[in-house]
Amino acid sequence: MKDGNIEIDVEAIKKEIANQRKYAGSFEWSNRAVKEYGVVTDWCKLLEKENKNFISCGSIRWRENDPPDCEATDLEGNTVGIEVTELVDQAAIEESIRRAKRGQINVLAEWSKDNLVDKINQILREKSDAKIKGGPYSQYILLLHTDEFSLDFDSVDNLLKDHLFNKPGLIDSAFLLFSYDPRHKRYPYLELKFTT
Repeated sequence: MKDGNIEIDVEAIKKEIANQRKYAGSFEWSNRAVKEYGVVTDWCKLLEKENKNFISCGSIRWRENDPPDCEATDLEGNTVGIEVTELVDQAAIEESIRRAKRGQINVLAEWSKDNLVDKINQILREKSDAKIKGGPYSQYILLLHTDEFSLDFDSVDNLLKDHLFNKPGLIDSAFLLFSYDPRHKRYPYLELKFTT
């Protein structure tokens, strides 16, 4: 893969699907570039369908030298940096792997409002402290994605509807993208609200 260009290997994709991580693995690929590029393009297409797009979906390119993971162009032609990260319970992943080796069923992480907010705050701090390469960027966006079973769009939207996160210095806006939800017939997302 070259910076911005992704070659598609159908056989490799079939093998990847067979070996996909079993716990919260909807967005998971062993090829980080494909994963990050795919998450950003899926989100961009959702914005476009809802007439909320502010970046050009055709301009998205993966950056080998991150952060940010991807760059795009906004509708005025300015460069936008997009950092992609997963919201997942790492301990639950590790326990699921141990259980799978013993032929046992997966574990499910339990998420309360407090530990969800704490985890998002941790990610916001980590990503805001990054030394970005490239730019300058007119906007710097954090795109979190999750496939946690107990973090569906409706419950998280309800949990976070009145919550304001501290505005991280580097990040202008942050979005949380969920795995496919048959009730909504799409990959729903929400924008995190920041203090001003």
